[in-house]
Amino acid sequence: MKTNLEITDDQSANLRTKEKEIEAELQREIAKLREKAREELLSSLRPTQKEAVRKLFGETYEFKAKPKAKSRMIKGGGKGGWKE
Repeated sequence: MKTNLEITDDQSANLRTKEKEIEAELQREIAKLREKAREELLSSLRPTQKEAVRKLFGETYEFKAKPKAKSRMIKGGGKGGWKE
């Protein structure tokens, strides 16, 4: 696709950087929406029930995914077309 679109190396690097920025912002927005949904759901509970939920689930944990590793696969092996 890079060849078909005639994307330069600079454009490719800029696209990768922008993709990471957009993905990070998307993850922040998703976290905000999850928290909003959780608060809306818990708003139906009495204060004692809310406290029980907090004790059951503990503090909110923010999962941070590890960066994706680059594939070590190379094209060219057998029926599957790939080999290590």
